[in-house]
Amino acid sequence: MNIKFSDELAKALYEDGQFDQAMAQFRRGIDQNPGSILRREHLAKELRNVNDVPGAIEQYLKLAELDPSNAGRLHGIGQYLHSAERPAEAIECYRRAIAVSSQNGPIHMDLGVALISAGQFAEAKAILERALELLPASDSQNIFAKGELKRCIRLAEFDRRLDALLSGDARLDKIGDQLECAHYCRNTKRYHAAAAHFYAVAFASPLFQYFKDSDRLKLDFVGSALLAAAGKGLDPRRPTTAERSKLRQQALGYLREALTRHESDKTSSRLETRLDVSQQLSLWHKEADFASVRESAAVALLPDSEQVEWHALWADVHRVLKKTPTLVRETVVRGTLTDRARERTHEWQLATGQIGLVKLFGFGIADPEIHLLDAHDNPIAEAGNSRREPNTAQSIHVSQGDLFLRVVASSWQTRATGPYVLTIRVYDGKAPYPK
Repeated sequence: MNIKFSDELAKALYEDGQFDQAMAQFRRGIDQNPGSILRREHLAKELRNVNDVPGAIEQYLKLAELDPSNAGRLHGIGQYLHSAERPAEAIECYRRAIAVSSQNGPIHMDLGVALISAGQFAEAKAILERALELLPASDSQNIFAKGELKRCIRLAEFDRRLDALLSGDARLDKIGDQLECAHYCRNTKRYHAAAAHFYAVAFASPLFQYFKDSDRLKLDFVGSALLAAAGKGLDPRRPTTAERSKLRQQALGYLREALTRHESDKTSSRLETRLDVSQQLSLWHKEADFASVRESAAVALLPDSEQVEWHALWADVHRVLKKTPTLVRETVVRGTLTDRARERTHEWQLATGQIGLVKLFGFGIADPEIHLLDAHDNPIAEAGNSRREPNTAQSIHVSQGDLFLRVVASSWQTRATGPYVLTIRVYDGKAPYPK
């Protein structure tokens, strides 16, 4: 096929909303001309837009090979790799970009941040100081770099004092420092026993109750405690048998506390709350950090008394889940909104009593909208941009009878075009619920 015609066909498919077919056509074009930078860059961008992280990384790394002298592109690739938790490759891209553009302040700043993530504090400090020399004092990035430099110095101090902190010869008095040190141990050092220790110290503070993300932090503690109890991680001193048992008991206590709250929420009059219970508890069944107390073979290795407690917990989780809406099916549709087609329609069926949740995420679409119409185009529900989730609209509908619906994804904002992902979930409702 003629290369120019191949590109035009891919573009036409894209603008017609046939996203998957357009991506396949872009790939065929690359097969015809593997050295095409623009074609590969377009494919990488669209794969990134629909959160195909492995596919986007593959294309970006190839772009870095094909065009090693483009500092701007190398910088952008490094940013994506860092966001995808590939710090080593991100650092390499940033270094190559700086070799091409040695006076670029933003690249130095991003390299410094990536080096912090990798625990390379001495070099991160030097790079961030250089970034501050290059960035204008009035630039917002200069302010950000100053904050990252302070964070780098704090983490380096935590790292230097870590042995003394863990042995009790030193301590952190501020709850913010305790939580930051816990996060550092959990995510950078992979010291899970140490992370659990610092989380526990922070939780004991009377100020902890005022933290809005306290529930998430407790689950982070549970994950680290269970990993440490299972002998996972890189802690220089492994917990004793008694300490492992204590960590599991602490984790069990926090999970029981969360389950009690979820059990109360399962009969909430707010449909969103009931769905959230279903989603949160379903994640417990998938969370890799919980495997040592969830999987049958692993639980069988625990002391008999603990086996009974963990079996009871998962039985109770199952009992609560049975009383929440159950996911029947999920459909994910990808498409594009263009200047020629500012709305796309997708069909959807709901049976009597089923709950439908529709979530639209638009890449670069500031105000996405969802409209639910029946078979006669009568409006049933609509939703606009969510305050909690940028570029997202969500609608929930409880069917009173068998329905054939049309889901319309749209945005009428100027230049609000681009790819979108529409997620359609159908749940079986559980009765009785307060109305």
